[in-house]
Amino acid sequence: MLNTIVLSAILIISAATIGLIYRVIKGPTTPDRVVALDAIGINLVAIVALISIALNTSAFVEVILLIGILAFIGTVAFSKYLEKGLLSKMNEIANIVIIVLIILGAFLSLVAAYGVIRLPDIYTRNHAASKSATLGVMSILLGALLFFYVKDGFFNSRVLLGIIFIFMTSPVAGHLIARAAYNSGVELWDKSVQDDLKDAPHMKKAGSKEQ
Repeated sequence: MLNTIVLSAILIISAATIGLIYRVIKGPTTPDRVVALDAIGINLVAIVALISIALNTSAFVEVILLIGILAFIGTVAFSKYLEKGLLSKMNEIANIVIIVLIILGAFLSLVAAYGVIRLPDIYTRNHAASKSATLGVMSILLGALLFFYVKDGFFNSRVLLGIIFIFMTSPVAGHLIARAAYNSGVELWDKSVQDDLKDAPHMKKAGSKEQ
């Protein structure tokens, strides 16, 4: 029952988001597009939260935070410059945002590599790779999306699909790697203080079958 409701909500919000994308393209004014973009950001947060419920994982929490922060910053920036009538400087603002996204993406990718090298076991290394690397790549792709929007005047659908593909698949892939490692008997770090899967019902069943 819950899964049916969650799936229905995802479909409804996705349909609403498509309508908002139409308003972004159609306009006719810049404030219209800003309002639609703000609503799209809110809808994306809701969709990712619902996907987290459907997949029974918190792997997408960082994605929710990133989308929420970027949507808020973008709305505030657009609003301030619209209010002051400085639309001629929008390209300069866009370049600053692109630079910030690229630097943030590069930094998060560096953090992910450092975590994979230095952390003590597969589970913590996998966490670093799936979280930091995913956010790093998404930040760079968002920068690319904004760059081509400023350059060409419309959102590049291939970059947009890349963003959707990354944040849908990377956290799930990390989750599957961790489960596969655990089920194959890879030990946790000897200083780990909690093992959430140890007492899980499906793990008990698996253990009893092996015996």
